[in-house]
Amino acid sequence: MASVPFTTDQLEFARQMTQRQWAVMRALADFPWWMSATERADPDLAALMRKQLAAAFQVKVSDRTMCAWEATAAGKALVRMKEQGRRI
Repeated sequence: MASVPFTTDQLEFARQMTQRQWAVMRALADFPWWMSATERADPDLAALMRKQLAAAFQVKVSDRTMCAWEATAAGKALVRMKEQGRRI
């Protein structure tokens, strides 16, 4: 697996992430999830996207467009590092 370059900002943010943020990142690292309006409005979860650890995208479903999100390469790499017990 190729090394993913992290920004200093991403690493500092990851060191201070809450348990809830890590739980969301673990889920997003496995596969994309639909994003609820509550999640979009949550500042703690929005921070994951601001720090480019997660990304949102739109999916056309029948006659509607829905929002989904997933972990970025950097987000997935941080989750794997944490799972392996490596220091972030």
